[in-house]
Amino acid sequence: MNQSSKPSDYYGLETDLAFIAKEIKPLVSELQNKKILITGATGFFGKWLLLSLIYLNETEKLGVEIFALSRNPEKFLTKYKTHFESVSFIKGDISSFEFNKDLDFVIHAATDANIANHRSNPLESFSTIVDGTRNVLSMAKTCGVSRFLNISSGAVYGKQRSDVTHIPENYQIDYDFLSPSNSYAVGKRAAEFLVNAFGEVNNIHVSHARCFAFAGAFLPTDASFAIGNFVGDKLAGRDIKLTGDGSPLRSYMYAADLVIWLLTILFKGKEQEAYNVGSDYAVSIKAISQAVEAVFADQKIELEKSYESDNQYIPSIEKAKRELGLEVNYKFETTVRNYIEWSFNKGQGTL
Repeated sequence: MNQSSKPSDYYGLETDLAFIAKEIKPLVSELQNKKILITGATGFFGKWLLLSLIYLNETEKLGVEIFALSRNPEKFLTKYKTHFESVSFIKGDISSFEFNKDLDFVIHAATDANIANHRSNPLESFSTIVDGTRNVLSMAKTCGVSRFLNISSGAVYGKQRSDVTHIPENYQIDYDFLSPSNSYAVGKRAAEFLVNAFGEVNNIHVSHARCFAFAGAFLPTDASFAIGNFVGDKLAGRDIKLTGDGSPLRSYMYAADLVIWLLTILFKGKEQEAYNVGSDYAVSIKAISQAVEAVFADQKIELEKSYESDNQYIPSIEKAKRELGLEVNYKFETTVRNYIEWSFNKGQGTL
């Protein structure tokens, strides 16, 4: 893992981007000479979507015009100096930005996935999700959008019961709608209703991707993501520390699969339907830490670090498999390895 990536090589992701292009080959005609807007464009999801569309433009000669909403595009473009020159950035806040050019598609991915932020300010959390979605929908109508993909969350289901191994899309909701601590889940659920109602009234094809947990390039190592924190420990030369027995179950989909699934749902998802997006391969928090540590044979795990989480958070993805022909292409071990290799090859460490 001592090979460093060059600024001009798609940030070391050419292999993944080529795989994405191959997998969505049957859908590329849908993008030919179209205009697409991505909100949340400078986040984890957004970076992968932008790079994938840019790569498709260059390799398939699609002529896609890409628009990206960001609160601070100057800061983003200062950090990421290559490949994004072809993107038209819109500077603004999700709840108030204005845009009036013709568009064909919208992927609404603007959200803050840090649960701690939602718990500390539930009013702002709910308002940003719902009012932001309302503003994007209003813009979509003005711009003549034909398809709208809403990036939702597995959080809309609430706590996963112990007798349910994988959460299906028709899972009975299990949380208190009146509790401010559930602002994120309630906001996401309300946004789904808003998107469907707006789509029906305005004849826009809308669908939803209920996203679970992911790993890959650009995933923060200092936020509320266990696998990111573990890799962050390694970048800092620390041993991983856990509290308890590490038994809570999670699953991780690799970011390249995420892009494939999102673009497929955008173009093939049934109108007003929601699809779980994530891996159905369950692993314990301890097993995740061990998978990270396996790359570092001279390190060890100490049972100290605390992760406040439910016991399990695993999606059923049978609906996406059955209706859209989607599959999980990257195994868990490959996901972990790719994420670690990219993190170190960015120059933050040497392995």
